[in-house]
Amino acid sequence: MPRERFIPTVIDPDLCHLCGRCYNACRNEAIVIQGRHRWVDYRKCTGCLTCTHVCPYNAIKVTSTIEGKTTGIDIDAGKCMVASGCQECVDRCPAGIYAKRGEVIAVNEGGIENCRACKACEDGCPGHAVKVVQA
Repeated sequence: MPRERFIPTVIDPDLCHLCGRCYNACRNEAIVIQGRHRWVDYRKCTGCLTCTHVCPYNAIKVTSTIEGKTTGIDIDAGKCMVASGCQECVDRCPAGIYAKRGEVIAVNEGGIENCRACKACEDGCPGHAVKVVQA
């Protein structure tokens, strides 16, 4: 049976008061706050959820990841908004499997094997162009 895990995906700027509690609580220095911008650095995040527990404003959104094999990632070019500067899938993917190449979003070589099936890319895509396909 696949095991479910939860990871932080985004810090909602409308709810975040920049109090710094998540930043100070993160043992891995995965919370980044620069000026009014804040985000989770997935290269450092281990999914311990300490940041979500200490945030008094519920500003950190969490998504479920399910252990399983991702067999593909479909990007509907007709719906993709990369031409207007969007790269939400690139920014949100904790595994770093997407790359913006000019006017196209591409899946990095060997990237599908690193997909955690968190579907943060799907959730963040304003055009609903990304679909994670699992076995």
